[in-house]
Amino acid sequence: MSILITAITPAPGLLFLSMALNSNQSLVAQRLLGLISQRIHHRNLTRTRRCLFRKLQEASLDTALESGKVNAD
Repeated sequence: MSILITAITPAPGLLFLSMALNSNQSLVAQRLLGLISQRIHHRNLTRTRRCLFRKLQEASLDTALESGKVNAD
């Protein structure tokens, strides 16, 4: 799991944390890596939601324009 997170987000501290986690299973490294991955996951979900919402708005506007419910002017 730590290798996947390091590969997705090449933050400088993640490589060190994943190496520490893999070498001695430090509880501190596990917790810190977990917190970082939660924050990254939350940030990515927020971006994805915003992007999907924007696409949905664009699609509904296009549909309304095509059906003649909204004036293009």
